[in-house]
Amino acid sequence: MQALGIQLLMLLQTVAVNGGTVHPLDGTPPYVGTVVVVDGVIEACGEGAQVPEGATVIEAKGMHVVPGLIDGMI
Repeated sequence: MQALGIQLLMLLQTVAVNGGTVHPLDGTPPYVGTVVVVDGVIEACGEGAQVPEGATVIEAKGMHVVPGLIDGMI
């Protein structure tokens, strides 16, 4: 249920998932960084990605983040 709530949250605003271990789908090695989602679309992803002013920040330290997992499987 928590995943659904996060998905709905990301469709409606700017969200930054910060400090988690990011696992890119392009084969790049995992790294600790930030994923920025604006209106349901990944806008930035990286170790130095900037959190936009006014974004909802989800602290993901110690968690794993796989941006684009659902779209990558379609």
